[in-house]
Amino acid sequence: MPTAVEQLREHFGTIYDLDAVSALSGWDELVMMRPRGAELRGDVNGTLAKIIHDLWIDERFGELLELGAEETADRPDGDPDKASIRLARAERDKRTRIPPALAAAFARESSLAYAVWV
Repeated sequence: MPTAVEQLREHFGTIYDLDAVSALSGWDELVMMRPRGAELRGDVNGTLAKIIHDLWIDERFGELLELGAEETADRPDGDPDKASIRLARAERDKRTRIPPALAAAFARESSLAYAVWV
């Protein structure tokens, strides 16, 4: 069975990949989106934001962060895994205070607002 750190790397990879898709969608919204595409793009961005948010606040992810912190406790502070876990724990702590529906709504409304602004 993979260690907690190995499982965290896989989870981080999934979050990173979805963040990249979200960034690409955001770029496309700014550069290429058709004038009446804001509502559909907002729905897409909202769905992506909710999926990413759900991955961050997933209970198993929190458990893996705790196990990973224990696994890396004896490593030097500059260790990349230890640093990633420390930063992820702080980020997860912030995200658990935001309901997934709010994260999705914020992304959706941001797309709609941008279309009105331009």
